[in-house]
Amino acid sequence: MTSDYSNFYKGKIFAGPMVRASCLPFRLTCLDYGADGVYGPATSCDSILSSHIEENNPRRLLFGTPSSSYVHFHSVERESGKLVFQILAHDSNKAIQAVNVVSSFADAIDLNCGCPESFATSKGDGSALMNDPQTVSEIISSLKRNFSIPISVKHRIHSKIEHSIQFAVACQNAGASAIAVHGRLKEQKHKGSVAYDDMKLVFEHINVAKIGNGGVKNRKMANEMIEKTGCDSIIISGAAIKNPSCFSNEMQDPITVARKILINARENGCYDRREWRWIVNAMIGKHRLYTKSPEYERMSKMETLDEFDEFFAQENPFK
Repeated sequence: MTSDYSNFYKGKIFAGPMVRASCLPFRLTCLDYGADGVYGPATSCDSILSSHIEENNPRRLLFGTPSSSYVHFHSVERESGKLVFQILAHDSNKAIQAVNVVSSFADAIDLNCGCPESFATSKGDGSALMNDPQTVSEIISSLKRNFSIPISVKHRIHSKIEHSIQFAVACQNAGASAIAVHGRLKEQKHKGSVAYDDMKLVFEHINVAKIGNGGVKNRKMANEMIEKTGCDSIIISGAAIKNPSCFSNEMQDPITVARKILINARENGCYDRREWRWIVNAMIGKHRLYTKSPEYERMSKMETLDEFDEFFAQENPFK
């Protein structure tokens, strides 16, 4: 069974877990352009436990009380078999409780041990866990005992490569079905060179699924990382925000992609702007061709799906 769970992560290019970006319309658009699997955004156990499943929709997680709530996480059947739900956790009991809430729609659970941002590390989550393999092992083994679902861990290269190897091996020994390694130090965040050689050393010491991450912008670069590090699969994150069609062999222009995101939002009932607005603005905002247009400021102030639909229905929105 462990081998089957490990196989879930092999031979794939995933859209990575990104706060705010990895919303349902974005994930579906990545799948439309050829992603084999998608991660949801890193979600804290506390926020999950402050949420509830919508009464008539087991794939919608609402934050807040039943009388006053908004969509916290939204999945649809089209993601079935492809969705990895990533949690921020540093307590095994809370992790069990949180996964119990989302296990009805999550196909796999990933423990975030790589996020370098203060919102995660200040609470002992994310990359702070790289210095606490015992806690990580307890969380993994607890989840493995309580759920019949693939469990993975995503972390970063440590400045001392021996530390990275020991951490990955500890995760494997605790029952992780896959180890994802971002080949940058936590201090680098999302910039700078990616240490392919260090990633390869880590992967050589584990036998479960190996996932590479960091700096990959398209399928060609994904294949290069696989060849140089020996990993089985790839996660593309930052480049996917700039243009989700990076999963395709033929890149599309951002206007076409934005229209597809909006279509996916409307077709799946994502009328709350928190489910789609940020990713459209962020994607267009990464292209100077559009940001230097006066129309960009007008778009950035729009609030509703109807407004965005009307704007992008123009042949040339950014005149």
